[in-house]
Amino acid sequence: MSLETRLKKLEQHHTEVQRGRFRIVVSRAGKPFDLATATCTRTLMPDGGLMEIVNVNGSGRDLSDEDLEKFIQSHPIEGPR
Repeated sequence: MSLETRLKKLEQHHTEVQRGRFRIVVSRAGKPFDLATATCTRTLMPDGGLMEIVNVNGSGRDLSDEDLEKFIQSHPIEGPR
């Protein structure tokens, strides 16, 4: 992924956070990618914001943005904590 692409993604995430969405994606370099063991937690916060924590269990380079988004959207949103 190029530096320009990464910068655009960071700017997009910054805008989403300002709108009340906060997403953390964790990947592990050097580990084989396995979406079957990946996890995702989506929680509606008391202030109405959405927090998403995704662990892709391996190098996220093998996962397209579209596939990652489909994976995240496939998980239910839990109620406020």
